[in-house]
Amino acid sequence: MASDTLANTALLLIGFQHDYFDPSGILHGVVEESHRVSGTLENTIKLIEFFKDSDMTMVNTPIVFSELYDELENPIGILKTIREVQAFKEGTPGAETIPQIKSYG
Repeated sequence: MASDTLANTALLLIGFQHDYFDPSGILHGVVEESHRVSGTLENTIKLIEFFKDSDMTMVNTPIVFSELYDELENPIGILKTIREVQAFKEGTPGAETIPQIKSYG
């Protein structure tokens, strides 16, 4: 990619948190096989490493919900599961960014 293109490009990292990626995470078992097969974390780290010294903007944003999950009205699918198992709750270790991503600042 040309430098001017990278200056207008962003890598958005969403949900690289303990509840998904840590073996003790509440939803680790749900996504573990998919992440293993696709190499989600490993490929993301390779991408970050490749572009870390470029002009590309990198943004890491966690998924975080309030104590009572008030922001989820009538959730379905994975959002329903997140509320049921109380994943990504604000102030819990599961909502924290994993060290492998956090180290990139």
